[in-house]
Amino acid sequence: MVEGEADTLSLMSHGIDNVVGVPGASVKKAEWIEALDRISPVVYILYDSDQAGTKGSQELASRVGLEKCLKISLPKGVKDINEFFQKGGTVEGFETLKKHAVLFDVTGVTSSKDALSQLEDELNGKVDLAPTYTTQWPELNKLVGFEDGDIIDIVAPEKVGKTTFGLNLLDHMVKTYGESGLLVCLEMTQSRLARKWISLVTGFEDTITAPGSDESKAKLIELKASIVKAREIQWGRAADLYFAYPQLVKEPEDIFKLMRDCIRRYGVKWIMFDNVQRLCDDTLKNMGHRTVHMSQISKGLAKLAKDYRIKMIRILQPKRIEKGQIITTNDVDGSSQVAKDCDSMLTMWRSVIGEMKKSEYEEEAVGFAETTQSFDPKTKFTVGLSRYSSGGSCYLFYDGARSQLRSYSDEQKAQLNANMAQYNGLIPMEKPTTAVKLPTENIPI
Repeated sequence: MVEGEADTLSLMSHGIDNVVGVPGASVKKAEWIEALDRISPVVYILYDSDQAGTKGSQELASRVGLEKCLKISLPKGVKDINEFFQKGGTVEGFETLKKHAVLFDVTGVTSSKDALSQLEDELNGKVDLAPTYTTQWPELNKLVGFEDGDIIDIVAPEKVGKTTFGLNLLDHMVKTYGESGLLVCLEMTQSRLARKWISLVTGFEDTITAPGSDESKAKLIELKASIVKAREIQWGRAADLYFAYPQLVKEPEDIFKLMRDCIRRYGVKWIMFDNVQRLCDDTLKNMGHRTVHMSQISKGLAKLAKDYRIKMIRILQPKRIEKGQIITTNDVDGSSQVAKDCDSMLTMWRSVIGEMKKSEYEEEAVGFAETTQSFDPKTKFTVGLSRYSSGGSCYLFYDGARSQLRSYSDEQKAQLNANMAQYNGLIPMEKPTTAVKLPTENIPI
């Protein structure tokens, strides 16, 4: 398997007929993998010697199967097999290269000599030392960045917005970097996940309406129109986003196999898994072994990410947090091994709205005080653990109705700081002297 039509024709013109040309280093179609699985050949891979070719050949070998792929290396200074022949290479010389072909390295394992060469190749393809992948939020990018093979953990109390944040992050990577993503959720069906995604990409405000009301009927029409708009958005992208709601999961291996199959068939490079504790409890055979079982699941997910050089976002549940305390990375439910397996861990915190003491309730009993939110939309993100950065914290605005998280403008930050005495986050304690401008505009993610 070589890279491009020119290399294919070059080999065929020299009498080497058993050759297949791949349109480009990044092209990997599911039909090819299925065909190779059926005939199970020994596959020689000869891509260009540049960074894209090296990366593409490694990814192809991982999908075809490292055990049946051999890597042909070109002489130093030769870009591709076509150039090899142009510079005087012969069929005998090609056969010698083929004879010295070696198995591909297991992803993530290499000698120090090759590691230095790999680092040089990576640096030659960079214009700076910024992380390969960054988020859509500048304030968060100051705290953390991501690379191939990274495990990114998100931990927060229930219903604070972990899945929404993960979906925002996953969709951004698919849209910005053209790498397909997979969301594996044990709690929501594909259609429910699609509804959240529609709100995210179109700004559809998914709010509660009274059954049979004019508002409810109008919302249905709006949602149907948003589906059409979301489909157009997806068609305009270079990569796809897949949703999975696994059923009848009996063993963690069921989830691991699903992920491997999607990596091979669809070429996904980002996987979000929601959530680790649910998988542990659903597949646990003995409650006394929960910590060990949790650790094995965490290690299995981390190994999969490193082996296939994908990025994995893991949603984690915390243990019960004491009243009045803010969540930290030490509050992950289950095994401490989970934190050891990740490359970065982010916590989310939103203060509860409407809680009061009994005395406060009795004082309010003469009237009614109603709220339409359970949590303050001001969300604190803390990068508590990071293998490659010092971490820190920042704030984003959580728009639950649109399944979006947005940055605050400098003006909004200044107003919030100026009115801190009158405001608890964004919720007024009393009538302010200066109105606080809320970030309700539909800022594109």
